[in-house]
Amino acid sequence: MLVEDIYALGDRELFPKYLSLCENPQAVQEQLLRDILEENKDTALGKKYGFSKIESVEDFQKSLPVSGWDDIKSLSRKMELGEKDQLFAGQPKYFIVTSGTTGKCKYLPESFLGQKAKSITSKLRRMVIISGTPAALAGKIFTISNSAGIGKVDCGIPFGYASGVTLMETPAALRSKVAYPLDILNIQDQDTLDYSLMRFAIEQNVTAIIGNNAGRMEKLILMAQKKAEEIINDIEQGTLSVSVNLDSGLLDSLSMEPNPQRAEELRAMLAAGRPFLPVSYWPDLAVFTCWLGGSVGRYVQGVKPLLGEQVQYKDCGYGASEGKFNIPMKMDEPAGTLALLAAFYEFESLDDDGRIYQAHELEDGRQYKIIITTFSGLYRYDLKDIIEVRGFTGKTPNIFFVNKTKDVGNICGEKLSAQSVIEAVEGLAPKHGVAVKHFCAVADVENSRYDICMELDGDTAPSEAFAAELDAIFSEGIVYIAKRRQELLFAPRILVMEKGWQEALYAEKTGGSISIAQIKLPVIYDKIPQPDFVASIIE
Repeated sequence: MLVEDIYALGDRELFPKYLSLCENPQAVQEQLLRDILEENKDTALGKKYGFSKIESVEDFQKSLPVSGWDDIKSLSRKMELGEKDQLFAGQPKYFIVTSGTTGKCKYLPESFLGQKAKSITSKLRRMVIISGTPAALAGKIFTISNSAGIGKVDCGIPFGYASGVTLMETPAALRSKVAYPLDILNIQDQDTLDYSLMRFAIEQNVTAIIGNNAGRMEKLILMAQKKAEEIINDIEQGTLSVSVNLDSGLLDSLSMEPNPQRAEELRAMLAAGRPFLPVSYWPDLAVFTCWLGGSVGRYVQGVKPLLGEQVQYKDCGYGASEGKFNIPMKMDEPAGTLALLAAFYEFESLDDDGRIYQAHELEDGRQYKIIITTFSGLYRYDLKDIIEVRGFTGKTPNIFFVNKTKDVGNICGEKLSAQSVIEAVEGLAPKHGVAVKHFCAVADVENSRYDICMELDGDTAPSEAFAAELDAIFSEGIVYIAKRRQELLFAPRILVMEKGWQEALYAEKTGGSISIAQIKLPVIYDKIPQPDFVASIIE
């Protein structure tokens, strides 16, 4: 099996072997698909779609429809309850918890082979960073991560966040270089966690920051600047001033010794007029890996002045809870080589009637919607992501994430779906006595919030309580609430629109030449549609 063979390779063999695979992506992808179907032919889903009879990509596409979470969640639930051979052979190694695009918490089962496929991509990404910036390993590494294990599903199999699982599956030698005790990732209170991360990290000589969201790093840095004296005192005394908020068992696991020498260095730095920022306390910082593209890439410009001119920026790679889909090769470049072993890919064209392409058929500069098939039970699964091709590695396209499809908002990774907005507004309106004729959500990237535009069909206007309850409902999504706590996302506003707004939207779409019945107005926008109709704002 191809994934098993590549997973077994040593460090010196892996990268050149992968580059050789990039010369023939069609053969690699078709072999991967055969392996996935053969491995899972006797599962509940494999029997339903006749995996054993599929002999080609064309057969596969004819036999299976494009799918989404709703199509597989019942089988995933059976796996949570301990049933084997549902979406893939055997039982999961673990589940990945995510809010997904529905806003509701879901558990993605990860197979042992699926985990190996992800590990290959992770290893290749690390090798590129180390070879490009060897100074990154000279000191400690600050990782922006979540806890790996946060619970167990009904049958006892653990579940956790994707970033935490990735960290725990990193080789032990690299984990030992993390700039803080990994146990503190289990802290639940956001302020306590943030302070603890920076208190431990500032004591160290950090030479690499590994994460995804530069905005998250900026918030941590500015928080630490406000608490400079408190952090220095903790370092000097070997204490943690926020320990009152910690579980006693967690506190006992932390190893803290007084470090007056480091405290003296930090105080001297301040006395010399240098700012309490990484540019001063981490002068050897060499690289920061984070998202450079998409809407989240805008945060990089805000963090650069805080880190120092010597720092290089590397895209951390495009991926999601469902997988890791590219391997960035160059500094300051969001595009990365398609991760050929992570999934079998299909790409839906955005401009020629939805034609489906394979990886070897993609064209430079064009955008596509990405569909994946994995060892972990996702078959022709629509990620609702749009990617763009930017050059090639060998004959394999380099891709980067552009944005979610129009039915999903994604300001900073929270993924708020159109369905979530519909359910929230339609559920709250009767409760508040508000009659809504038409509504939409606008992802206001510049101000990191959602504007809910409403044209009313009555005289009762939404209240501030309505807006607060919208925020509470959206916060049922674990990623949304995390971004709110980290102040990367702010509370939504309600924009009441003048009468006639809906008709204006229809007129804009129809141009007077087609029937309104043929038009479906979007729920998610990136700009306020017909902004001249805004009558009032409630927040």
